[in-house]
Amino acid sequence: AFQDQDYHLRGQAAKTFGESRDVDSALLLPLLDDSDLYVRTLAANALARHPIPDAVPALLKQAATIQEDQHYLRHSHSWALSQCASAQQLAETTNRSGNLMQRMCCLLALRHQNSPLIAGYLADPSDWVATEAARAIHDDFSIAGALPELATALTQQTQQTEAFTRRAINANFRIGTADAARRVAEFASDHTRSLPMRLEAIDALRDWSRNEALDRVDGRNRHLPARQLQPAWIADQLAAVIASPDTALRTAALLAAGEL
Repeated sequence: AFQDQDYHLRGQAAKTFGESRDVDSALLLPLLDDSDLYVRTLAANALARHPIPDAVPALLKQAATIQEDQHYLRHSHSWALSQCASAQQLAETTNRSGNLMQRMCCLLALRHQNSPLIAGYLADPSDWVATEAARAIHDDFSIAGALPELATALTQQTQQTEAFTRRAINANFRIGTADAARRVAEFASDHTRSLPMRLEAIDALRDWSRNEALDRVDGRNRHLPARQLQPAWIADQLAAVIASPDTALRTAALLAAGEL
């Protein structure tokens, strides 16, 4: 059935194969290169259920051919990679591969594995990939082992998307240490950063001593550690913001200073 001329039959054969027990997964490998996307998707899903390390090269090869709008295909390959490849193999792709979709599939596979090694993708040259790494680390149940690296990424001087920056600010807020507070304060006082994100950083400082239950980004109920903050640690940064010519920044900084 894997060689049938009808792609429906090839696809259903792969699906049934994946739902069976004690199968030879190597028989699925040729279907990853099938002419029909439907068949390739079901073949990758089947490999996720019956993983073998030998499938990794074929999955990476096919991942490089996926288009940005082929969401089902991307999901099936990232899921299969998460089952067939080690976290180290997936993390190494960030340095070896120049292909955007290949890196994205490996990143998503690391998210499936809940691996802290996903933090290596925070510095990816693609905003899309880097932002997806930030989402994977921060959102939902989070990848706790990579949260400190997301917090540190706030100090990167490269241009970041708003979604990335919000999560980096909130990663510092969730960690709640003295160093985290300093990072957020220094970001707020950096005039090269975008105005909305500087305001977000000041707002985080204003709320620092509060033990809010709901996450600032995705609204999930979080159990945060005790806050560590002394106004003297961030006084210089707030003073610099209060001296800013922008009214919104001055107002936010004065409110934060009053709260602290």
